[in-house]
Amino acid sequence: MMGQASLQVFCAHLLFCFIGLAIMREEPMVNGWQEAALVAMALSGMLLTAQIFSRKRSLPRHAQVTTRAVPQFGD
Repeated sequence: MMGQASLQVFCAHLLFCFIGLAIMREEPMVNGWQEAALVAMALSGMLLTAQIFSRKRSLPRHAQVTTRAVPQFGD
């Protein structure tokens, strides 16, 4: 599922990278509960992004358009 919406998941990942940088401020590393919270938020956010964008792509059967052959000149 995350592979099907890889561009959107990548963009969500970039957002969480910037959030991590904002949390770090001047520190060289994120430790403790902030690290665990950031990882949990990033993974759940990327999975949620993949679910949202994979639902938009899949149409119900009754909503799919069926095509018919168009008669050509001389048929």
